[in-house]
Amino acid sequence: MAETSESLTFCTSFLSLRSFVERHEGPRAFNQVRDRLTAEHDLTLPPVLVAGQWYPTLAFCRGMDVAKELSGLDNFYARFGSAACEIELKILFRFALRLASPKWMLRAGAASWSKVHTTGHWKIEGSKNSMRGTLRDFGVVHFGQCQSLTAWFQRAAQMTGELHAKVRHPECRAAGSSACVFEITW
Repeated sequence: MAETSESLTFCTSFLSLRSFVERHEGPRAFNQVRDRLTAEHDLTLPPVLVAGQWYPTLAFCRGMDVAKELSGLDNFYARFGSAACEIELKILFRFALRLASPKWMLRAGAASWSKVHTTGHWKIEGSKNSMRGTLRDFGVVHFGQCQSLTAWFQRAAQMTGELHAKVRHPECRAAGSSACVFEITW
């Protein structure tokens, strides 16, 4: 896993991870994730995740890895990504998604990326029933993050009413590509 030292992720991603872990593993399970991050990876998260704060992206990615190990789920990243989408897209926004298209959702998501991550930028291309998003220069190269994003996009597309939307991740920096590419069809 490669990292850029200044790569930060907004608290919402960490809060989604905590919510998912505690929903599936119990009310104090995230404490185990935090403790193992410190003991095994020398990454420290505060005892209380503060709304409005930024934390190291590497801690988020390694936190997903630790949570996956604790859960024992082979498909942890995909399940988390789908759940994170549900958690992060609030009820009012969910209603708006039902009136939108996957294309609108993906363009809006790419435009707001910098509100959640300090590294990475998107190029979005699309036609009537497909989109291609290319993420370049994200500060951490992590296969689990890509699996989580793939599931997040899948769930968000479904939330627009496109229940048969498909998301592929044909190019991945974790597999040696120069950028991460996500293709969505509906």
